[in-house]
Amino acid sequence: MSNVDERGAERSEEDLRADLPDSTETGLSADQGEDRTTPADPVETDDPQELRERIETTREELGETVEALSHKADLKAQLKDQVEERKEQAREAKAQVQEKISGAGEQAKQRKQPIAAGVGALLALVAVLLFLRRR
Repeated sequence: MSNVDERGAERSEEDLRADLPDSTETGLSADQGEDRTTPADPVETDDPQELRERIETTREELGETVEALSHKADLKAQLKDQVEERKEQAREAKAQVQEKISGAGEQAKQRKQPIAAGVGALLALVAVLLFLRRR
């Protein structure tokens, strides 16, 4: 395998690797960046099963990344999700208001009896006073 630079001159693999920036030049330390289970360098194994496992892991990671990016770029779906969230919040608020209203209605029904008795007692008192004045 021959490697040719931009001037057309052949370069060895070591020369090409020497030109790549290391972690100090990129500003990233080894613990920053992506969480990868596979190394960035070419795989140095002869075990076909291990290679298949690494390929499968890489495919899964790539699939998850593509799915996340497509969801992030899909503004229509994001807007639809937000609308559904707001609808659910409105339903919950409506249920709470209805619960409070029904509770207030029950309280009013329970208060009718004492109010009616009070009004009746007041009318009886007025009737007694009118009766006593006429005498």
